[in-house]
Amino acid sequence: MREKSLRLRLLSKRTLVWILVVLVLLSPFIVTFMPFGKGSGEKPKPTELMAKATVLANMSLTQLSRALSLLEPNTSKTWVIASQAFSVSRDLMEAANEVSVNKGFSAAMKKAMESYALLANESAESTLAVPELYEGLLKTAEALGLAENCRIDEALKTYEEAKPLLTNARERLSEALGYGSSIDTSALLSLQHKEIAENLTNKVAEALSMLNEINRFFNFLAQNNDTVKKLCTGEKPSPQEAENLVKGIKSLRPEKAGAMGYNEAVIIEQLLSKLGSLQQGGQEGPGASSGEQSGSQGGGHGAGYRAPSSDD
Repeated sequence: MREKSLRLRLLSKRTLVWILVVLVLLSPFIVTFMPFGKGSGEKPKPTELMAKATVLANMSLTQLSRALSLLEPNTSKTWVIASQAFSVSRDLMEAANEVSVNKGFSAAMKKAMESYALLANESAESTLAVPELYEGLLKTAEALGLAENCRIDEALKTYEEAKPLLTNARERLSEALGYGSSIDTSALLSLQHKEIAENLTNKVAEALSMLNEINRFFNFLAQNNDTVKKLCTGEKPSPQEAENLVKGIKSLRPEKAGAMGYNEAVIIEQLLSKLGSLQQGGQEGPGASSGEQSGSQGGGHGAGYRAPSSDD
């Protein structure tokens, strides 16, 4: 009986060791998806909250980067990341408002808590933008493919379907950038945290720049609709139409359109090539569509345009 009791105690100790090992291995996931301090009823420590804000910001950066590259983000995590980030921000601001030098917190620590609260808010808003951003960009890619093949009215209609999604995403991203631009990165506690914060803010700014350029391009397409259609059918536009087209093209910046930049540049190159050919006196005829000249559906190469060295 005594021997059996001893074996049970040894088993219990061995089991306890394995439980501790498993907990250590799982701790990063527990930190990521479980609110701090909730189980014990104690308030989370400011340092824990600041670490949490950084983890969430890094996750938001991954989600946003995937959406901008037209890679499907893990949207099931969207609400988890956003809700936890808002919670962390709220707790940090409450802690920052309560602290004083008498409680052992320096002014620098209070500034750090405020900066991490801003980072958490940026994380939340940028993450909430991701689902509509991704869906809107998919629609935009479809619209660009139609435009490359001279299906201009269909392209404009498809982009109109994308616009509400992109508008909502832009509003979220603008909110995020406002928070990110207000962060005092010198107040963050490590170079790694500073790098994550800067990378997220830069990615949000990149997303907004991309959306602005996409909108500028489709506005150009709508404003020059008749001229573009003439070029697609081999009809020479009037001098004024040609002048307006070239002026509109000069206002475009495909390099700012991110994953859409290559397609935009191809369409521009096609239009300029057709315009130059017609102005030299060569009528291409109604059968010479952009799609035929490019040689492929939705991914042709404009004359004189070289493919980029990478997918970025």
